[in-house]
Amino acid sequence: MTQPKPRFADFGYRIELLAGALGLDAYSIPASNPMGLAYTGLWALVVPVVSRAVIDAARPDFAALADLNRKVGCASTHLYTQIGPNRIYCRDFSPAVGVPEDPVTGSAMGATAALLVREKAIDLTPPVTRIEAEQGHALGRAGRAFIDVRHGSAGPEQVRVSGTAVEVFTGRIRIP
Repeated sequence: MTQPKPRFADFGYRIELLAGALGLDAYSIPASNPMGLAYTGLWALVVPVVSRAVIDAARPDFAALADLNRKVGCASTHLYTQIGPNRIYCRDFSPAVGVPEDPVTGSAMGATAALLVREKAIDLTPPVTRIEAEQGHALGRAGRAFIDVRHGSAGPEQVRVSGTAVEVFTGRIRIP
């Protein structure tokens, strides 16, 4: 899926507020890694976390996180940590739009990859950098996506997300 051209914005609030809403310690969100709002179809608050174990330990206060997402104007809060040169491990919380945790979120993964490329926080391979993302482990529905970010001297220009799908339901949809 090709996503809209990436856009970015600052978070604008204190890390302690965000950490509290996520059920994390503020020290779990390293200031040295890219963080902020990123858009590739939906706005996501992209949040670095120090390790996979800490991401797995996140226990959000969904009401507080939904309020924060509404205040900053985003659909989800997307936690990530790097687990290899061009690999990330993620969790995505979207309580403001009625999804406490999403097993695999292409728009937030694309936004995260675009932010990492923009900030040169990943091994760049111009003109296209590929990032592999894992998500859904905490829900028992692990998925993997591949995000190709086309970029030039002005930063990310195009994001494409691909991956595998797992059948979770069969049947018919009745349209009234």
